[in-house]
Amino acid sequence: MARAARRPKTANILVWILIGLLVVSLMGFGIVSFTGAAGSVGTVGKEKISVNAYYRAVRDRINQALQAGARDVPVTEISQLTLHALATEAAIDNEAKSIGLSVDDKTVLDALRTNDAFLGLDGNFDRGMYERTLQSMGMTAAEFDEELREARARQIILTSIASGLQPDPVYSESIIGYNFESRDVRWIEVDDLFLSSEEPQPTDAELRAFYNEKKQLFTLPERRRITYAYLEPDMVADTTTVTDQQVRDLYDSRIDNYVKPERRILERLVFPTHDEAAIARNRLDSNEADFDMLLQEAQILPQDAYVGEVAREDLDEQAASAVFGISEPGIVGPVQSAFGPAVYRVIAILQARHDSLEDVQAELEKELALRQATARISTDAEAFNDLLAGGATLEQLVAETPMRLATVDFDEMASGPVLSDAAFRRFANSVTEEHFPELHFLAGGGVFALRLDRIVPPQLQDFSAVEDEVSLAWSSERKRQEKLSIAEAHKSSLEAGSEFLEAGLPGASLAASLVRGSAIEGAPAGIVEMAFTLQPGMVGVVESEDRVALFKLEAIHDADTADDGTQSISRFVNEQFSQTAGQDAASIFALQLLTEAGLSVDQATVNSVLSQLQ
Repeated sequence: MARAARRPKTANILVWILIGLLVVSLMGFGIVSFTGAAGSVGTVGKEKISVNAYYRAVRDRINQALQAGARDVPVTEISQLTLHALATEAAIDNEAKSIGLSVDDKTVLDALRTNDAFLGLDGNFDRGMYERTLQSMGMTAAEFDEELREARARQIILTSIASGLQPDPVYSESIIGYNFESRDVRWIEVDDLFLSSEEPQPTDAELRAFYNEKKQLFTLPERRRITYAYLEPDMVADTTTVTDQQVRDLYDSRIDNYVKPERRILERLVFPTHDEAAIARNRLDSNEADFDMLLQEAQILPQDAYVGEVAREDLDEQAASAVFGISEPGIVGPVQSAFGPAVYRVIAILQARHDSLEDVQAELEKELALRQATARISTDAEAFNDLLAGGATLEQLVAETPMRLATVDFDEMASGPVLSDAAFRRFANSVTEEHFPELHFLAGGGVFALRLDRIVPPQLQDFSAVEDEVSLAWSSERKRQEKLSIAEAHKSSLEAGSEFLEAGLPGASLAASLVRGSAIEGAPAGIVEMAFTLQPGMVGVVESEDRVALFKLEAIHDADTADDGTQSISRFVNEQFSQTAGQDAASIFALQLLTEAGLSVDQATVNSVLSQLQ
């Protein structure tokens, strides 16, 4: 359906209020009518659903599905959705005519003249564009005008149903109260300082018992045994030839990087007169103000005062003499600049640089060699791939090329120059035993091919191989349990009414005005979430990643509904409610009209249309 004239955002929302149900795009460029057929595919009350409208709508939806990448388009489902949407529109049209609702010719004419689809390059209504568009749609001007008139009548009905719905004040108050209620907690982490000074050493029996109890900690995950052939530029770089002239050319192309004059990084504050600049400098020298304060007084943002890195020749003579006349960062001026009297702040001094060709020759030779190696690999890759395509195994590929062979039990923890490459990881995770090796490129210019030898199931490592890990895990678990015991003991004291100091917990911190979802910097996770389940005076213990914390809920503060920010959010919540409720009301009303009017479908005609589309 052609879009109506430009209108406010709210009206637009209401036009498309039954999206997926009421809205069907009936305009598709390059789509012809259903062989000029007359008649209808169904009726709703006294309203007919024309064959052409149904044909265009189904065809448009099929095209949308194809453009979205769908391979098997569910034509039957599309037909049902389209019929339902057109029927719902027809039900509203039926109601509009039954109550004598229509729009005048001027409204239709204004909509045509402002429809984006009919505007020429100059932004005005283009009669030729209008006629060509209607022709491509298989519609006459009268048919299009009538559809546009009906669309505006539907908009009026839906707008009247959807507008004016307001929530009870309790609605926004509840949402604001929930999200902006805040809490104060006093907390302390039970760290290693709380633990006994002498750490017990586990016996072999204790370690073995812990190992048997926590087998999952020492079990290797499922892995994929991957054999792969690979070649990276640095593996063949030493077989390339780099000439002195190539090195010289590269050095000359980068001379600005290797030979630089002394530079300064500056900020500049320009004044209307030299006297004002001199007054500002006196204030700086007497510590009455600093440079940042002067910027604020002049209402100049730091980024606007920032000059950046400059050489002597980048500045006027007077400014250059002042700026490059100091040996340490500081303030200079006032001096005359190209923009007027100015005071400069020298942020940093960058010494002159002069790297000779000899200084960087080794670096440049290595870079050129890697470039040549990368180019060679790219050229040879086709031959490598031909070998694989001809049935060569990875072992045979390595025997006939500079590529190397390796095998790894691959999992998410695997790392290395090749193993960490994104492309390698993607293929290593997706390859199956049925896949034949194919050549792929590494991000650094190398190539690889791989195969899956087998899936290695999860495997419990021998105690002897992980004894040190078992000992560390045992110690960590002992500390965790001791911290929890200490926290629980202090928790009882705090719940009995003691303060943190009285309970022997100095150094507790107060975190105030915490709202849901916030975090306490430096504290174990989980304190805020638990705090919102407690009442003032209650105490909680949280554990997160071997860290244990003890806290007490000090106070609960209701949301400040008088705050400007809170009131703004409250208005937004109410507007969202009104919009959503309006959409729901319009949808229910439209469906009720359809139920009352009844839908009769000519299935034979529907099938005939679908047979032309499939």
